[in-house]
Amino acid sequence: MSTDDFERQFRDRIRNYARQLDRTATPPPPLRTLLAAGPAAKPSGGRTSLRLALVVASVAILSLVAVTGSLLLQKHQESGPPPSATSSATSSATSTSGATATPYALWSPGAQQPTPLPTPRPTWSPAPPASTGALTILEPPMQDEGVLWAPDGQHFAVLSSDSNDVLNVYIFDSAGTWVGEAPGARAAWTGDHTLLVLPWDPTTQDGLQTAYIASFGYNDVSTMPALPGRYSDILGGGQGAAALPTAHGYAIWRNGSLQPEVDCDCGPVAVSADGSLVAIEGSIGVSVVKTGGGQNVRSWPGLQTGPHLHASFSPDGQHVALDSVYGSLNTLVVLNVSDGRRAELLAGHFVYNGAWVDNGQLFAGDDAGGWWFLPADGSSPKPAGLPSGSRGAVASSTDSLASVDDPGTTLRIDRSGKIRTLALPSHEQYLYWSPDGTELVVTCESLAVALVSS
Repeated sequence: MSTDDFERQFRDRIRNYARQLDRTATPPPPLRTLLAAGPAAKPSGGRTSLRLALVVASVAILSLVAVTGSLLLQKHQESGPPPSATSSATSSATSTSGATATPYALWSPGAQQPTPLPTPRPTWSPAPPASTGALTILEPPMQDEGVLWAPDGQHFAVLSSDSNDVLNVYIFDSAGTWVGEAPGARAAWTGDHTLLVLPWDPTTQDGLQTAYIASFGYNDVSTMPALPGRYSDILGGGQGAAALPTAHGYAIWRNGSLQPEVDCDCGPVAVSADGSLVAIEGSIGVSVVKTGGGQNVRSWPGLQTGPHLHASFSPDGQHVALDSVYGSLNTLVVLNVSDGRRAELLAGHFVYNGAWVDNGQLFAGDDAGGWWFLPADGSSPKPAGLPSGSRGAVASSTDSLASVDDPGTTLRIDRSGKIRTLALPSHEQYLYWSPDGTELVVTCESLAVALVSS
C-alpha cells in the first residue's frame, strides 16, 4: 500500500469516528483513555474539547506517517531500480520465455516483435539525411562511441551519448535514414533486424546491468523484452552471436536464444562469428572452448591479456587476434586454434586498428606511420601502399582502402586503384566499412557522422 492510500484510509476512519461522537453523549473508553494524559479539558463543552484533541492527535499521526513513508520510499529508490522498470522488465522476460517454451529462448525468427512507441524521442525528430557533395550527414548529431554494421550490411547502429551523457543506440538503413533508437551503452546485432542492448542502470551496486532485445522503431525498457540475468558487457561476433559476461562467468546468445550461463570463474574475451566458439580468460590463461557444452578446444597457459584489450576471431573461427597481451604489449598477437601456435605480428612496433579482412589476413597500422596487410601466421607483411602520413585507415573485405590525411579533413578511397577524395566536415575520428565494402561510415569530431556510398 502506498503512503497516499494509507493516509486516505486513515482520514476516512477518523471522519467516521467523529460522526459517531456526534451521535454519542459519552466518548468511547479507548479514545478517552488515549487522551487522558493530553491537554486539560475546558470546564464546559467536553465533547468539543475531545474532538479538538482528536484532531490534534490525528494531525500528529498523519505527519509521522507521511515522514516515515517518504523515508522508506527514498531508501527503496536508492537501493534498487524504479519499481516500474523492474516490474516491466520482469514481465517482459517472463511472457517472452513462456511463449517460446524454453527458459532461455527469448526470441526467435518469426516471433512477435516488441511494439515500438509510435514517435521517436521527443528531443529531436527524424529528418532525411543531408547530402553534402558525396557525403550524407546523418541526423541527429552524434558523438561516436562505436559503429556496428548488421550482418547483411543493410543497416548500421551508432552508439552515441546524448546531451545528458546518456548512451543511446541510433539505427540507420544503408541510405542513412533513421529507422530506430534504443537506450544502450553496449550493443551487438543478433540478426539483420534486432540487437542486444545494455542500457546503463545508475542504481546498480555491482556494475551489472539488464540486457534487452531492441528492434526497429523507438525502443524503451518498457517495450523491449528483457534477458534473464545481469551482465557487465556485450561482445558481438558480427554475425548474430554474442557473449555476455556475468559476475562469475558468461552466457552466449546464439541462433536467436540465450544459452544457460556458464559459471567458470572466468570471463569471455571474444566469440566466433557463428557463436560456436568462445575465447575465455581465467587465472590459468586463455582458452578457446565450445559454446553449449564448454568442451575445451585449445589452451594457452600463462597467457594474460593487458588493459584496453580488443580481441576478435577470424571469420572462420580458426584464429584469435589479441592487441594487448602482457609481455607483448601493443603488439598484435594471433593464436591458432587448430594447432595452438602463437604469432606476434609487427613485433617491436605499436600496432593499432588491427582488423580481419579475410580468414588468414589482418589489416593494421604501426607507430612508424605504416599500414600493412598482415598474414595471421606471422609471415612477411605486405605494405598497403597508402600515402605516407595517413593518420587513419581501414580495409574492407574486398580490399578497398579508406584513409585520412594527417590533418584529418580529407578522405581518400582506393577501390582497385581508382582513387576518390572527399572533404570531411571536421577532423575524422574513425572509419567503418560495411560487410561487403560498398558503404563507409565516417565519424568526425564535430558530432557529425557521415555515410559514403559506392
